[in-house]
Amino acid sequence: MQPLKRTGRFGDSRGFSLMQMVVTASVISVIMTAAVLGLRSARAAMRLNNSARVFAQNVERARIDAIRRHDQANIEFTSPTTYEITMDFVNNGDRQTRQFTLDGGVELVKDDGTSLLDAEGNLTAALPYADFNWRGRTDTCSMSFPMKNSQGNMLKVQVAGSGDITVNSSVSSVPTVTYSNVSATADIAPSTAITGTDTKLNLSPCDATTTATTTGGTTTTTTTVPPPVAVCSTGGLSLNKGLITVRRNGASSDTVAVTVGASGTIVPVVPSNLTLTPSSSPTVPATTGGTVTYTVRSNNKTRGTFAVKFTFSNCTPATLNVKVIN
Repeated sequence: MQPLKRTGRFGDSRGFSLMQMVVTASVISVIMTAAVLGLRSARAAMRLNNSARVFAQNVERARIDAIRRHDQANIEFTSPTTYEITMDFVNNGDRQTRQFTLDGGVELVKDDGTSLLDAEGNLTAALPYADFNWRGRTDTCSMSFPMKNSQGNMLKVQVAGSGDITVNSSVSSVPTVTYSNVSATADIAPSTAITGTDTKLNLSPCDATTTATTTGGTTTTTTTVPPPVAVCSTGGLSLNKGLITVRRNGASSDTVAVTVGASGTIVPVVPSNLTLTPSSSPTVPATTGGTVTYTVRSNNKTRGTFAVKFTFSNCTPATLNVKVIN
């Protein structure tokens, strides 16, 4: 009797062809590439959101601290990736300065999304800051802190003159409520709803806007009032220069003259890598004001451009940019 022969592919020992293996590898490669790119994009978005959220929270902490102590609190970017906050961190009544760093791949940019640095790594625009007075308000009507990640996504944190802090969007109008007359029989209308609009971040809230709405022949005019801005009533604060250059690690120094128009105390806010002389806050005794000359020196090997801010009463702070080179 002849043995039965196996038929079909079960008995075929040829395995997969080269073409099948190439196609399978290509499909796996495409899927893995898409997964890696998606993961990178998601991680970059998480870093951007976290940086903006943490920064907004820190700004709010500084604002509350200024109100609590009836004193100033300051937020200052020292580079596109780092910022410093001066406030009472340990609740002992004294201000301390601490540095914070944005998440990896996230940096501060201009409002149009372009870099703050040129090809040589030099700043091409002033770094933003926010100073809160004892009322929790800032001396500038609006300050924007745009952040961008490695994928090109952006978020903007805005600090308004009133102390309001928003991230990427803000409500531009008060919501309106439409309803029917309430009576014992009709009760509350089931279609009652709160309606309103939410627009992108308003970068110019200082400009008062007037809108007119006509309904049933009746025109209603609404004027949006800009946030309050601190007014300098003590003669002003000015510097004789806005940029100086010193060599790192104390190899050279430069001076700046700070002039005020009334008696009072000049308070400098200095990054930790710079030394200012006089180091204490000098008081100008004359009622007509005066000038104090400061000497600026680098105290370590850190290079870059750093901001030294001078405050006086409720006047607008003046910023000195210090470029530290080799």
